[in-house]
Amino acid sequence: MPASVLAWLQQLLRERFHDGLVLRQSEPAFCDLFLPGHEAAIRVRSDFASFDADNKGLPCCVWEPAEKRWLPEWTDSLPAPGLPTAPEDLVEWSERGGLLHYDILGLAYWMLSRREEVGHQQLDGHQRFPAEASHAFRHGYLERPIVDEWFEVLRRLMRATWPRLHLKRKEYSIRLSHDVDTPARYALISPTQLAGFMLLDLLKNRDRDRRAVARAPWIWAGSRKRLDDRDPFNTFDWIMDRSHEARLVNAFYFICGHTDPKRDGTYFPEQPPMMELMRRAHDRGHEVGLHPSYHTYLDPAAMTREAE
Repeated sequence: MPASVLAWLQQLLRERFHDGLVLRQSEPAFCDLFLPGHEAAIRVRSDFASFDADNKGLPCCVWEPAEKRWLPEWTDSLPAPGLPTAPEDLVEWSERGGLLHYDILGLAYWMLSRREEVGHQQLDGHQRFPAEASHAFRHGYLERPIVDEWFEVLRRLMRATWPRLHLKRKEYSIRLSHDVDTPARYALISPTQLAGFMLLDLLKNRDRDRRAVARAPWIWAGSRKRLDDRDPFNTFDWIMDRSHEARLVNAFYFICGHTDPKRDGTYFPEQPPMMELMRRAHDRGHEVGLHPSYHTYLDPAAMTREAE
């Protein structure tokens, strides 16, 4: 395992479980997890080459142990990518420590870094890796957080190995995210674009509010400093009001560049209505973030400019 990956995994384990954990590769087939001052340690199988290679032939089985003590309480089995078959005694423990016969560290690296997407040729029309091409989809665990589930196995092994150690607990939270592609239908556009949108909404978009179409020129004129509340796309206050009732925080991601004029919207972040909207969202306790423009994945300099 490369030293950089080992250091990254050690930091991951420290953030998740305990700040004092040390991870070392004792020999090619094993990594050791230990705490300074403690004699007992945990040894984990290492098969990094399997996870670092092309995953098309990567096997996957289901671990269904008769002894359930190591499993998370919410399941009776776990998918095990990388294993053709899983022995029942995948976890061994004694007073000297634990032994895990599964490369949970390689799994974490492979899943969280999205290693399987690198160099993949089966992409969609936007050059994205489709879920249907993933190992998880092919083997039926796409909807499962298997790194968290296997980390729960590791947590239980840590409790057995270091019973007096206080391990960190992570609690999930919900944050609604919104890509702000088109914040207004009849604002932040030219008069020519306004006329075109009105005509389009009258002739093709039959479900559009006819009163809003009729008011479009006034909505456009009234959005010089703040988006008009009558604009059918301006639902930001409604979203924030409902979130406040449910005690939820939103994250609004704003486009700050135009690397593809057809796909990157019509507004600019420095326009007064957008500045006012961002300030209002921030003042109400919500997150304001960056929605990178379409081609920034090919242009790091453009990404930097947009973030600045």
